[in-house]
Amino acid sequence: MVEKEIILLTKSTMRNHFCTAGIDTNTGEWVRIVSPDDSVQHAVTEADMTYSDGRVAKVFDVVRIKCLEQRPTF
Repeated sequence: MVEKEIILLTKSTMRNHFCTAGIDTNTGEWVRIVSPDDSVQHAVTEADMTYSDGRVAKVFDVVRIKCLEQRPTF
């Protein structure tokens, strides 16, 4: 598992969840954040986007995520 720090640049609603992506602050690479949940086409849940203080992450926030794996798409 790898931890990444990402500047969140997109957050759109997808099936009552979110489609999110941003820039890795260390590499400058574009990162699309997905969940392992195939039933919602890998959208990210609100719980996944919620900080410990109850606020939900928004565009331009710098977030830290734990990546289970990397799946490059070309």
